[in-house]
Amino acid sequence: MNRLIRISHATSRVSKWLSSACLLALVAIVIFDVAVRNLHIFNIAGLSELANYLQIALVYLGLAFAYQDGSFIRMDLLLERFKGRAERVRSISVKTVSVLTVGIIFWFSWKTMLNSYTHEIVSIGVLRVPLHLPQAVLCLGLLLFIFQMLLDLIIELLGPTPTPSTANAEATS
Repeated sequence: MNRLIRISHATSRVSKWLSSACLLALVAIVIFDVAVRNLHIFNIAGLSELANYLQIALVYLGLAFAYQDGSFIRMDLLLERFKGRAERVRSISVKTVSVLTVGIIFWFSWKTMLNSYTHEIVSIGVLRVPLHLPQAVLCLGLLLFIFQMLLDLIIELLGPTPTPSTANAEATS
């Protein structure tokens, strides 16, 4: 169990660092673009297109970290109504449906990326970026996210069933 938790934290760190690198690159590009345009030096075509790809990468690569960190919106009023075994059943059910849902999204994203690769589809922007590259980053982010959710589900399934005394202790703390 401790090994799964360490793997989960490592996945989260990888996700965080990849997303942070995209954020730093995005900030650098925006600052550079604004500076050279305001100084009337020159205008680099395609920087906004690159910034858009970095925004997408930032979001998708950060999903696994956000999940492990508990940063997603939850409906606490509804969640507080479940206690003990009902809470565990609800948690396992929601995690299973989440893994399946994101798995379906990953599957179609993967198929789209492969289609873009085989047909050599490029962006319509100035840079003419092969679309399979940003789509591959999107797929990587989804894959890290699914892996993180699967680890969380496995940990939940392997974990002990809360007894009424531990459920009450958790509710009061």
